[in-house]
Amino acid sequence: MQTKILNNKRQFIIIPTSPFHFNGTFHKPSHFPDNLSAWESNTYWQTIRIDKKIFGIKIENKGKLKKPKVKVSIFYDNSIS
Repeated sequence: MQTKILNNKRQFIIIPTSPFHFNGTFHKPSHFPDNLSAWESNTYWQTIRIDKKIFGIKIENKGKLKKPKVKVSIFYDNSIS
């Protein structure tokens, strides 16, 4: 396995409708385990490939059940549009 460094980052915020339970939405322990995602309470990591480009996605809970806010960070190595 080769490690790829993703030096660039874009971020944005999503405001889901209330009530929103982040951990119950993003943590699915019944899914088939793989090495492409990682879970910590209130943070979900996922790697994806689109065509030949590799991306890392970090999704974080930044709100509360009744005032939800989700921060999404996308990591990449080359410019994207």
